[in-house]
Amino acid sequence: MQGFKPHFCLFLVCYARVRVHHVYTKSDFMPSAISRLPSGKYRVLLRDGRRYIGSRTFKTRSVAEEWARQQDAEIDRIGAGLVRAHHVTTTIRELLDEYLASVPSAAYLLKSPRAALGAVPYGALTTDAVSSWIAGRSRETARNTGKRISPDTTRRELSALGGFLRWCYRVKRLPPHVQHPTRGVEAPKPAPGRDRRPTDDDRRKMAEALTDAPRPTQGPKRSGNYRTGTRNPWVLPMMRFAAETGMRRGELCAARWEHVDLDAGTLHLPADITKTRTARTVPLSPAALDVLRTLDRTDDPRILPTSPSAVTQAWSDARKRAGVQGLRVHDLRHEAASSLFELGFDTMEVAAVTGHKDLRSLKRYTHIDPAHLARKIADLKSLQQQPADAALRRGQKKLG
Repeated sequence: MQGFKPHFCLFLVCYARVRVHHVYTKSDFMPSAISRLPSGKYRVLLRDGRRYIGSRTFKTRSVAEEWARQQDAEIDRIGAGLVRAHHVTTTIRELLDEYLASVPSAAYLLKSPRAALGAVPYGALTTDAVSSWIAGRSRETARNTGKRISPDTTRRELSALGGFLRWCYRVKRLPPHVQHPTRGVEAPKPAPGRDRRPTDDDRRKMAEALTDAPRPTQGPKRSGNYRTGTRNPWVLPMMRFAAETGMRRGELCAARWEHVDLDAGTLHLPADITKTRTARTVPLSPAALDVLRTLDRTDDPRILPTSPSAVTQAWSDARKRAGVQGLRVHDLRHEAASSLFELGFDTMEVAAVTGHKDLRSLKRYTHIDPAHLARKIADLKSLQQQPADAALRRGQKKLG
């Protein structure tokens, strides 16, 4: 052994280990490769060119080679894009029904994908199919308004479809698609963020329109039989409470009295009623506390015992009666966030109040009044000028 170099011996050892543990197939044309594991079993690595697309382990080499040949033929026949998932013939509609049974909150956003892609087998769902649905969706109109479906709605539906597919992979343990059906899809561009904030005049008009009162009649016979405003007594206090706390509509309708601490001035929101599924405690302003003190408690444990849909309907009707254009319930959340920034709260403090996880989303909620900024600049300039004026007066006094 005299004359052998150390690095040459190391090469022989590594070469021997490779030869022992890696036994490749005899078929040169076969894109798959078979390697022998330390346990003695054989693992087939399926490839499409240089891309790995799947694997499986067998006890004997002959069985591994036979399975590899079958898979290679399948790849040549249908393409690698479906080799792992094409065997699943369950339709998207069947899987969606099972998914929505556990996640019912996603039913609204998955209604359109279910109608357009429901008959497609899971393994046949491709990027082209999803792109075709999005293209058709952008041309549809809403039944209740007759307006075109907004780009933001389509983007949320696409995101919900991606969440459903992740559920298929992680919970149902279905083989994933090699090319994710929702990735690479050209989604509609997001619409410009809303900058609508209620003015004092808007608040006054909406308060009048949401107040239940008898409507004047021509004679005393029918006096009191006709009403104006809304008969839902919870919408008006909800409007005032939302503008102070920045809570979402669903959170307002689900908050409970047991989570209110009037002494500390806080309202705790458990994780199960928040959109982000993260608990948070909302600080209550004096105006918000006044709203709570004026509310009548009922047998319902909720602070505002009404439904989000009832609030939306009552708000829409009141807005028409008041002649207020383009003001939505959710704009009250924008108002609360913008007001906190105007009071001097920093971004993290406002996010803790509103429950935003994404600070970019919080930025879209913030619409600071330019007039407020002008007043703030004037006040700061005035404070900055005071020391200079005082120094000038002291200098003049000494000269005098």
